Amino acid sequence: MLGPDRFTFETPNVIDPGDMPPVAPRRESSKETTTPSTHSSSDDDDSEYQQARSSTARLLRDIEDLELTGDKKNPYYDDDDEEEQNHHSLPTAEEARLHATSLLSAKQNNRRSNLGRSVRIDAPYRKHLLRKRMIHLAFKYGWIPLFLLLLVVIVVVIVRHRTTSAQPGEQQRKYNYFINFLSQSGITSVHHLTTEGTAQHKAVLWLAHEDQALPTAFPRDQLADYRFVQRYVLAVLYFALQGEEWNDPANFLTPQHECAWYAPSYFDQFLGHYYAVGVTCDPVELRVQDLFLPRNNLKGVLPTELMHLMHLKMLSLPGNTVFGTIPSGLQVLSHLTYLDLKYNQISGYIPDWINRWSNLEVLTLSNNAMEGSVPDALSTLTRLRTLALDDNMFTGNFSFAESLTRLEYLYADRNLFSFQIDKSFLSALTKLDELDLSSNDISCTEFPTHLLQHPNLDVLDLADNQLQASLPALLETNLGLEFLSLRDNRLSGPVPSSLRSLRRLKHLDLQNNELTGKLPLELKELTGLTYLALGYNNFSRTQDLPPFLDELSSLRELSLPSHSLTGTIPGWLAQYLPQLIYLDLSYNELKLGIPSNLLQMSSLEILLLNDNQLSGTLPSSSSSEVANDALQVLTLHHNGNLAGNVSPLCENGSLLMGYDCATSLQCTCCAACCPTDEDCYHDELRNTIVANEGLWEFKYERSPFGMEPERMDANDLFAVLHQQQP
Repeated sequence: MLGPDRFTFETPNVIDPGDMPPVAPRRESSKETTTPSTHSSSDDDDSEYQQARSSTARLLRDIEDLELTGDKKNPYYDDDDEEEQNHHSLPTAEEARLHATSLLSAKQNNRRSNLGRSVRIDAPYRKHLLRKRMIHLAFKYGWIPLFLLLLVVIVVVIVRHRTTSAQPGEQQRKYNYFINFLSQSGITSVHHLTTEGTAQHKAVLWLAHEDQALPTAFPRDQLADYRFVQRYVLAVLYFALQGEEWNDPANFLTPQHECAWYAPSYFDQFLGHYYAVGVTCDPVELRVQDLFLPRNNLKGVLPTELMHLMHLKMLSLPGNTVFGTIPSGLQVLSHLTYLDLKYNQISGYIPDWINRWSNLEVLTLSNNAMEGSVPDALSTLTRLRTLALDDNMFTGNFSFAESLTRLEYLYADRNLFSFQIDKSFLSALTKLDELDLSSNDISCTEFPTHLLQHPNLDVLDLADNQLQASLPALLETNLGLEFLSLRDNRLSGPVPSSLRSLRRLKHLDLQNNELTGKLPLELKELTGLTYLALGYNNFSRTQDLPPFLDELSSLRELSLPSHSLTGTIPGWLAQYLPQLIYLDLSYNELKLGIPSNLLQMSSLEILLLNDNQLSGTLPSSSSSEVANDALQVLTLHHNGNLAGNVSPLCENGSLLMGYDCATSLQCTCCAACCPTDEDCYHDELRNTIVANEGLWEFKYERSPFGMEPERMDANDLFAVLHQQQP
């Protein structure tokens, strides 16, 4: 065992266990002077060891708030329980050197954790160390939540990218499926579905890529998935007829239900009623029943796919530019009751299969380019109420009409029909309301009297044909007929007084025939007449106008050209016929001047006095009575020596004035005068007054061809569906 002096020299904090119990180490005062050791050694190890121990002791004294963790015992103390091993409590010189070096290094680098220390509970800066510890942990592990957040963002981006990249594939799958379904169902051929630019291709692309309103993405059965079929057919119709250029898109191709593809914007002036333009469905099964697109700038060919709207009852596309023929596929539309294609450019023939439309009630093909004879199959459509074939190039006879006993409106004017009628012509059509066969090549030798006695007929127009009969001398009273036009025929004989039996007659046109004799005075009983045309016949020469005219105070148009009149223009015309807007006394032998009150009539718009023997001076230009803002046409050419100034009549700026170059008439608004040997105003006048010749279209509003507002109102489904929407 080492002696006490060795202990004192080498380690003043270590006490021999045999002398006294150990005490806690104490901090030396900073002012304490260390007693130099009396022990000296030449050994280098002992010197190094002494320096290391003194350095270590000073470091330990500077740390008053920390304790070693390990076994929580001072390595420089000996425990009472280990007296027998106290010689092992002293470190060797090498151990002390290494320990001191580690302590110094830890202090310089502020790495107290390497010393295995723990913070005492009563340390004054515990919170500071905890805060530093937390900051250290934040720097050490704070990247983890950031990494997780970044990972979530990456996953979301990847998922969205995969969804977006997968979408075209899904659309392509739907497109391929739709093509297979439509072709295998016999709705459209693969060729039309896959050929770019076709209406069918555009429609299937729209369904696959844009439309999201269908209840199922993949239809299975044509009947069960009728919504897909009718939505596709309507889309085809839209693209086939250039829906992008329609005046009113009528909500076509919107995300709404296809039965909501309509717009209540069409106003019928004749009926004073609004109609829903577009699609109308039945309110129970939501199947398309009506397609109504009048004057909507439709251009193109009717698609055959319309045949798959199996419940279609009404197809009305008047006033558009639909061309091509009537698709043969439409023959399967057994529910069709109303087909209106008037004022289009439909060509071809009326098909022989038309008898398959057994429920058809209205068929209007007016103003198209159709031709050929009307097939006998049409005679089987016994439910027809309206048949309009006018303004086409139909030929042949009219035998098909004899069995259409329910007809109310029959229009076949301005065609090439050529046949002869007898006195029983159309006698079985007891429900006729309007009959127009004008401008054809119809002949007869005996006028069909029953047409003038028809109990329901309001309109009878046989003008511009080859009728060579005389008018019936005996007629019973008829309170139905309002319009009678027989002009431009070859009727002969006198005008019978029996015409007075047509008590409700408003329009009587017998002009340009071969009628003879004098006009019967009994015509004064036709007090409801508004239009009377009797010119260009072979009536007897007479000096004065027919004396019964002063009884016809409702007259608005009076046409007596080439009526063999030799007298003067009576002043009572303006007095007794105050509603006149059209007066034609041209091509007569009228003499003297023009009554001043005739030029003062506020309603008179057209006054034709050319080709007479009028002379004299017109009313003074200084008189304000001459001014007439209503007058648009005044013809004075080819007369005698008329003089005066008619410039006051030019105040409205629209006067078409005809006068002779050789006269002394003055006219500031006349473009040119007319040489004596030329009829230079013929074409201009004809174009101006063609609407005033009593033609049916210009003077009467034709029937709306069976349009039933109450039926359309009842089926205005999306007045019903809109009520269900919030």
